Amino acid sequence: YRKTGPARVFTSEAAAIAALRTGAVVAGDVMVLAGIGPMGTGMEETYQITSALKMLPFGKHVALLTDARFSGVSTGACLGHIGPEALAGGPLGKVRDGDRIRIVIDRRAMTGTVDFIGETGRDLSPAEAAAELAARPPHPGLAPHPQLPDDTRLWAALQNASGGTWGGCVYDVEAILSLTEARAPARPTDPSAPAHPTEPSAPARPASAPARVPIITPSAPTPRAGALSPGAQERLAPHYKHPIHLPPSEAHNHPIIISVTVVTKARRPILANPRAHELLREVWAEAADWSVGRYVIMPDHVHFFCAPGEQDGTLERWMTYWKSRLSKSWPERDQVPVFQTQHWDRQLRREESYDEKWTYMRANPVRAGLATHPDDWPHQGEIHILRW
Repeated sequence: YRKTGPARVFTSEAAAIAALRTGAVVAGDVMVLAGIGPMGTGMEETYQITSALKMLPFGKHVALLTDARFSGVSTGACLGHIGPEALAGGPLGKVRDGDRIRIVIDRRAMTGTVDFIGETGRDLSPAEAAAELAARPPHPGLAPHPQLPDDTRLWAALQNASGGTWGGCVYDVEAILSLTEARAPARPTDPSAPAHPTEPSAPARPASAPARVPIITPSAPTPRAGALSPGAQERLAPHYKHPIHLPPSEAHNHPIIISVTVVTKARRPILANPRAHELLREVWAEAADWSVGRYVIMPDHVHFFCAPGEQDGTLERWMTYWKSRLSKSWPERDQVPVFQTQHWDRQLRREESYDEKWTYMRANPVRAGLATHPDDWPHQGEIHILRW
């Protein structure tokens, strides 16, 4: 996917929707929706915009960049979770109307760049573009929503201290404690000790300071899901080690379905073949503590839905078990262990549709350029029918 076009900058979803309605956005534009990440609006879902673009005849020729998030049913060139977010000093907040933005995404290698290349005329060199962005003040329209609740503001501050959007918008308790302890006054150990020392015990990084590697800069690669920027890695290491796995939330008379993604060790492309497909089905059928429903096997990762079975076993324990069984059966011993230790999981909410989530999941081979239609991809299927 390649696109170069002028930026159309908005600092609220309402302004962006109004522009679509009045024709202020046209084919070839790059919509930039900034300031609606965690610190702006609590990281709202921008489905109104993506659904509007989907309905417009020229919508597929418009790209969207934002520090907010998307619905699982959004389609097209939508790049979200851009970080650092605009209100945390990120470069997204320095883009202006008319700036030329270049997007290049390799859908097979899952790498890409989003570059500011200048205003008009010639393309700026990476150094020139970086200097131009660095010299600009933030967009004058950037501001937190005036009615942002206190609990959302607290969450935004805590996730920013934990790595922000680079870190997955989650809490890292050790990182938060290290910042708060560095700023807290020392407790006196004897009556002669000063109650409030003039300097903290360690330098504290301002919560709003940007991480070192932004997204919209020349040659800045788009990180894979779950990746941290080098600045965030440096700040959080060694505490940020793995995804957070929340226990399933049980609701009266409502089933539990978990969406899981697990990646091969070193992202080796060893799964999209008949033998690997057969082995995965065998170990999933044998590991009965959890039931695997629909699944899609990609070259270097697997997406599937699962639900708890009759036995009282945790998802993490079950994942460890079947991955171990698979590695023992794997024919190429130099590829063992097959999968990474960690995985990503998310429980479907009551208002979500299992069928809609599956429709989106099974289209992954098409989005990756591996098939022209979801039905053409052979490495997918269903083992158990999960009730929803």
